[in-house]
Amino acid sequence: MSTKTSTLMTWHKYERLDVGIMRHPADSMAWKSFDEIHPSFAVDPRSIAEGYIAIECMTLCSRYLHRIDKKFNKLERNYDGGLKKCNGGLSIFCQSGKTIGAKTPYELEADELEQAHIYILKNCDEVLPYLEEFAQTHENGRHLSDAEWKKQFIEWFKDRVAQLYKGDDSRMMEDLLSLSCGPTKYSTHSDGYVINGYRFHVEDYDKKLRTQNCGVVVLGSR
Repeated sequence: MSTKTSTLMTWHKYERLDVGIMRHPADSMAWKSFDEIHPSFAVDPRSIAEGYIAIECMTLCSRYLHRIDKKFNKLERNYDGGLKKCNGGLSIFCQSGKTIGAKTPYELEADELEQAHIYILKNCDEVLPYLEEFAQTHENGRHLSDAEWKKQFIEWFKDRVAQLYKGDDSRMMEDLLSLSCGPTKYSTHSDGYVINGYRFHVEDYDKKLRTQNCGVVVLGSR
């Protein structure tokens, strides 16, 4: 315990003014009754038991205070912002999530662009019918390497969506057309991300901590 903390804990005993009105938990009947029932605790003004009463009093009062942040209404530490409104667009762009720390500009390399593009295509629910259609119309795709399959599907998907967009200019089809063109190489980089109630950090951030969580993985569904 520091000298500053000790001084604050004894403020109610040595510096508080007793003017007949309740301005501190020590003015309450609960505090005074506790002093009478437990004089051994009341002797020491730094008693943690009396501090506990102060916390309970402030907790009770905070329940009647509105439009201010307190422990009963504050958001969870890993709150990700909730689901966003799609307005007829793709569900993958409506996912909740928020970045941690400052954002820095980052330019993706060609292989990173391809990885990001194919990952989004494979994990977008609205693209699943096109994946099935491609598998049915390209039976020789089973014998292709992973790199060749990615290249052929991306080219086929772009042509297929462009063809369908001529007869359907809905918001979803417009988003699919944008998705088929691939992501931009300009992005932002941050030290972490919060999503679905979990907090993720980059490996460099983890190296600065005493506890290490690197290597903890969860198997994906796809």
